[in-house]
Amino acid sequence: MKRFTLGSSSITYQEMEYVQEVLKNNYISPGPVVREVEEKCAEMHGLKHALAINSGQSAIHVALQALIAKRINRLHTKPSKPLVAVPACTYISTLAAAILAGCDITLVDVTLPDGNMCPKDLRRVLKCQNELHDPVDILIPVHLFGNPCSLEISEIANEYNLLVVEDACEATFTPNTGWGTILTTSFFSNHLISGGGGGLIMTQDDELDLYCWKLINHGRSARFDNDDIHRIADKFHFDTWGHSMKWNDVSAAIVKSQIERCDELYQARQRNAAVLNRMFYKAGMTETTWKGFTGEPVVSVVRSIEMRYMMYPILLNTRLDTLRIIRDLNNHGIETRRMMPIINQPVVQEYFDDNLDREFPNAAKINRDGFYVGVHPELSQVDMQEMSQIIIAAIREQVLEVQNASR
Repeated sequence: MKRFTLGSSSITYQEMEYVQEVLKNNYISPGPVVREVEEKCAEMHGLKHALAINSGQSAIHVALQALIAKRINRLHTKPSKPLVAVPACTYISTLAAAILAGCDITLVDVTLPDGNMCPKDLRRVLKCQNELHDPVDILIPVHLFGNPCSLEISEIANEYNLLVVEDACEATFTPNTGWGTILTTSFFSNHLISGGGGGLIMTQDDELDLYCWKLINHGRSARFDNDDIHRIADKFHFDTWGHSMKWNDVSAAIVKSQIERCDELYQARQRNAAVLNRMFYKAGMTETTWKGFTGEPVVSVVRSIEMRYMMYPILLNTRLDTLRIIRDLNNHGIETRRMMPIINQPVVQEYFDDNLDREFPNAAKINRDGFYVGVHPELSQVDMQEMSQIIIAAIREQVLEVQNASR
């Protein structure tokens, strides 16, 4: 059976050539290729500094530690832990990074169908926390699936003077990102730019950049190149506690190639997503006029000119059985995943000691009715046509059942 996969690293001969070049040099630790990627990514995001790190989660973790050490402690002291606001729909890494950095978290509901942080609910949360005399210290908006969150989030952050760590792990080089205090991204295998792992911390702030570098490099006190033999002893001088979170030139070589090919890669994703958009529109499934389906379309999809489509999210009408449709797609070779569910995760429910569905109804709907499929560059236009026909047939079968039952 033919398989329509969710993701691909899109490795070409160019990636192989760049990796071979690193291996021939017999130097695979963080070196010149890592520095090249850092410089290029900072430039492409319009930021002054970029630091390579071993993962996107580590990037968020270290960014939070730096803000706590260099910004929050200077602004005020409060008896509780720093409070971080995160969206109620994201990958678990966003929350885990905050917890492991010694923060408390509060959730913000999301907008439909994209799953990004909701500006209206953010205002509610900020107001509520201020009334409780436990204000939010740091905001982590997530640019989910390659779709930048609303710029109103930036305006609210400025209004409340919030420190911001943007989680752009799924949105490398996406427009309308990079406005926060620190921007983070990831090069995981199925992400927009893939190196099989790794990530970046980017900022305009010299002090934060230096402190993040120290945290990544064991807490080392001096920053210098490995070829500076006169300062090599300083590698064993430490003035803070740090992590071992360095990257490597082999993964960086793959990312270097994909940065050079990013226009090609992103355009392929957008072309593939356009096929699904067009087929859903032709089938009339994005309309709200179907008999037996009122208030919301049969299918809701994200349509944004800024979206880079790491994946293609689909939100179904509440009257449809999403799990049954997912199983049908899987039986026809289409890989799917749920849309980054958070509030139904055991570890999150244990943390809040609550069932969160009522407080975050949009996130709850995404958990119940949402899933995504792949649109990566290794899928052809023919593949996308076949996928769309299978998806539409599975949905249409249930639509007819609902309509027959309502007669």
